[in-house]
Amino acid sequence: MRDSGRWEEAECDYLLARWLFPNSRRLYIDCMALAVPRGAKLFEARELGSPESLCETIAEQYGLQVRRDAPPSQAIDIAFSTMVG
Repeated sequence: MRDSGRWEEAECDYLLARWLFPNSRRLYIDCMALAVPRGAKLFEARELGSPESLCETIAEQYGLQVRRDAPPSQAIDIAFSTMVG
């Protein structure tokens, strides 16, 4: 479904697939690419659960620096275009 651009329908399929195959790296990448935009719709910016709060948590745990001046990324396009097969 990702090739059709029907992201909300694809998200349900990927969530089921992740439940069935929890150790699939490819499915993990696809689900994250779909989960981030969903989080942006569900939460206010910087609210717990928003992509910004996820980014801050990752930065805190792994010592990464968050660039506040960076333009919004195209997470879905980037994730899907870098997959093999």
